[in-house]
Amino acid sequence: MRFLHPELAWWTLAALAAVGVLRWRVKRRFAASTTVRWLAAPEYRASWLRRLPIAVIAIGALLLGGALMEPVLPYSQAIITSRGLDIVLALDLSSSMLEEMGRIRPPRTFQNLTFSTRDSAAPMKAAKTRLTATKDAIKSFVTARRDDRIALVVFSDNAYVISPLTFDHDYVIRYVDLIDDQLLRGEGMTAIGDGLALSNHLLATQSGGADRGNRVVILFTDGENNKGRDPLEVLRESTAAL
Repeated sequence: MRFLHPELAWWTLAALAAVGVLRWRVKRRFAASTTVRWLAAPEYRASWLRRLPIAVIAIGALLLGGALMEPVLPYSQAIITSRGLDIVLALDLSSSMLEEMGRIRPPRTFQNLTFSTRDSAAPMKAAKTRLTATKDAIKSFVTARRDDRIALVVFSDNAYVISPLTFDHDYVIRYVDLIDDQLLRGEGMTAIGDGLALSNHLLATQSGGADRGNRVVILFTDGENNKGRDPLEVLRESTAAL
């Protein structure tokens, strides 16, 4: 917070000081008597509440002086110029992304064959799914791209925009954390072409007159296209647009 007229603070203090001095100079005199000593006992001392009106007046004067100084909250607006890239991250959310990575099943031998319910299956250590590993990689990538605008697109049977192009990387990472296997419930195919097409459309509409050489689409997928548009056709259209 700052004040538009801080010089009025001195005038306020001067006015309060002048009132205090004037009150002290014109203080009324009174006649004393020998019975005053009776009032010195604790039960006859004046209450501190007698000074409450003066305190209220002083506080009011201070608040009035603060209002006259016009306190404001500083606000600034700046134009940020960056030479970074416009990057769209296209993430595959097909059902195959839920498979665990590096999971090795133990060989079936006579020694590990059992017939009891308790020993029929030995517990195995939980492994990351492909989706979890990809999300970790995306978050690390976004954190490292300081000067780039980043958007997030997910696709399965269809493609959807999760985040438009933005410099707010914390916002993108927060949305990456929210992505799970329930986001596109009911879908499970791999429409890579549709994901690329939506990414290109997002770059075309949000980049404006920016250099087209600064537009990048990064695709995260583990399978082949089995639904929607042909990815090669979308890539040819993207190349022709450049």
